[in-house]
Amino acid sequence: MSLLAPVVIFVYRRTAHLDRLIQTLKQNRLSEQSELIIFSDGPKARNEKREVRNVRNLLRNIDGFKDVTIVESSKNLGLANSIVNGVSTVLENHENIIVLEDDLEVSTNFLRFMNDALDFYKANQSIFSISGLLFHGIDIPMNYRHDVLAHPRLCSTGWATWRNRWHKCDWQMTYIDEFIENTDLQNDFNTIGDDLSDILMMQNDGIIDSWAIRWVYSHFVNNALSIFPITSKVIHKGDDKSGTHVKKFSEVHRPRLDVSNQMNFNFIDEIEVDPEIMEQFRKIF
Repeated sequence: MSLLAPVVIFVYRRTAHLDRLIQTLKQNRLSEQSELIIFSDGPKARNEKREVRNVRNLLRNIDGFKDVTIVESSKNLGLANSIVNGVSTVLENHENIIVLEDDLEVSTNFLRFMNDALDFYKANQSIFSISGLLFHGIDIPMNYRHDVLAHPRLCSTGWATWRNRWHKCDWQMTYIDEFIENTDLQNDFNTIGDDLSDILMMQNDGIIDSWAIRWVYSHFVNNALSIFPITSKVIHKGDDKSGTHVKKFSEVHRPRLDVSNQMNFNFIDEIEVDPEIMEQFRKIF
């Protein structure tokens, strides 16, 4: 295995969720060899200062990793800006990256899977990311012999990428005027998921603030894919009304977490999108 990717966590004001994520990460065999970098966003309002302070107190006591770096923002950047800026900063000094948010839990083989996949696909420029969560409702055929599948719609719930792919994303959306006027392009984008063009339009109109839709569009325009495990290495636990962006999560984000402790994975070199799985993705969204 090559040098392990840094694990980057974006946190805000949820101490209990963050503590659970850290504990599940520490159950990974590779945690003690992994660099942990944490971006702590600042409070939006005065009544959030105590919660942010509690989170930062927890961060200062984290152990079980090769090194822990904490980056504290004095002001509130918001999730989208935090992730775009934070990932870009880390990738200035690292070839690749594993990204988590504070309301996730990971399997005991999460770090092994993500690092092995980053190594295996690093030379394959058609792969833009590794997704740690496989959406609930995707049925893997009984005769499927691999541990991964591919799809152009990544999952932003625990993921990884490489510097040279991340830098291909147009975060300023300079393409948006052409996209708005081109219904064929919109329809093509919606073959990945019927909701995607609407979400991109909402991002442009300032109705939402999403880094993920821009990252998905980057996959689309570059004819790129994301690699998924056939059993999720991540689950989302933030739909308890404690989050800023998620009040109630869709069932598609409620898969079963891998409990196998599998450490060797059967990756596919020449990977193609299965038409049946492509249709399943489209339907669940």
